[in-house]
Amino acid sequence: MNRGAVVLCFLCLSCWVGLQADTPRKARQYMERGQYADAMRIYDELAVKHPKDSRYYYNAGVAAYKAMKFAEAQEYFDAASLSEDLDLQQQSFYNRGNALFKAGEEEANFERKTQMWKEAIDQFDHAVNLNETDQMAQDNLQFVKQQLENLQQQQQDQNPDQNSDENKDEESEQDNEQQNDQNQSEQDQQDQDQQNQDQQQQDQNDQDQQQNSSQDQQNEQQDEQNSPSEGESSEEEQQNPSQPQDGEQEEQEQNAQPQEGEPSDDMPQTTMSPQQAMQLLDSERGEAKSLIFRPPDKRRPKQFKDW
Repeated sequence: MNRGAVVLCFLCLSCWVGLQADTPRKARQYMERGQYADAMRIYDELAVKHPKDSRYYYNAGVAAYKAMKFAEAQEYFDAASLSEDLDLQQQSFYNRGNALFKAGEEEANFERKTQMWKEAIDQFDHAVNLNETDQMAQDNLQFVKQQLENLQQQQQDQNPDQNSDENKDEESEQDNEQQNDQNQSEQDQQDQDQQNQDQQQQDQNDQDQQQNSSQDQQNEQQDEQNSPSEGESSEEEQQNPSQPQDGEQEEQEQNAQPQEGEPSDDMPQTTMSPQQAMQLLDSERGEAKSLIFRPPDKRRPKQFKDW
């Protein structure tokens, strides 16, 4: 084999390998032929090789949606929605909403179906926010909302007892919450009333203490005013001069001393003569005379003056 034949064979082999390699062109060919699973596989491989190119994730999602693999389509569109290209983001949200709705249609469980359709509504909301002129996104948003309302209404019609029990549970829970709030409010009010009573009692005690202190001060001042000063005589001494004066005191002391011939209290009593008896009577009359009440002399000045 000559050299030219070798070069020709190498070129043919390169062309054959290039035709057999997984390329975007080949993936498009699979899409045109309706071979969506094969196209999805190629786009997935390209996305792994070029992770920064979100278009491969988006195309893989389209292929998965066409192949009715809605779970895989959701994952691809979710990855494509992270693109910095706003148009690609908007289309990714829109198609992920479609994939969620279709997956919900195939779901028999009411709770999971409801959850999927609620997520689909969120995706359509994002798409409309990014492009308000996208009429298809707006129409799909309203359509899925209506389908969700119909589904919930059917569930209520099919299980009225269950819905009634759920409503009762909700009402009971609300009543319990209201009762707890009311009890807490009453307790708070009682605590506040008790604090107010304690404060009033404390204020009253302080007021009584102040009044007592003021009364004590007044009594002290009154005692100071009523006590006689130096050189003054008290009212009792002025109005009741029953205490003996100097002359009277000497007379009482003389009368109190036993006279000559009179028996003293300390001495034993003996038989008195008539003369001694007369002297004792005279002495008793003198003591009685000295104890006679005498009215005060009003002419005497009440206050002492040093002339």
